[in-house]
Amino acid sequence: MNASASEGIHVKSAEVSQNAGEYYLQATFEVELTHTLEDALNKGLPLHFVVEFELIRPRWYTLYLWNKSILEFEQDYRLSYNALTRQYRLSLGAFHQNFDSLNDALA
Repeated sequence: MNASASEGIHVKSAEVSQNAGEYYLQATFEVELTHTLEDALNKGLPLHFVVEFELIRPRWYTLYLWNKSILEFEQDYRLSYNALTRQYRLSLGAFHQNFDSLNDALA
């Protein structure tokens, strides 16, 4: 598995499984914000994170130049801070969850 990450974001674990023709990705990340990003977040600037995943089937007979893409996936997360409630909000589309601390939100 090839995993690339931005500075401060590390893939702790990732596993792909298949059940009844459906693929499932279970991944855990460790996110460490720089002081500048944490300061911007606490001043009201939301942070956006994008998880991109591509599952490919290697084709040895083409010398791996034309591998077959089986699945492509992208998911957007938004982390924001509300100064009035002193809570962090992690959003995924229309779903969101509030956290009392930044460490809880990043976990």
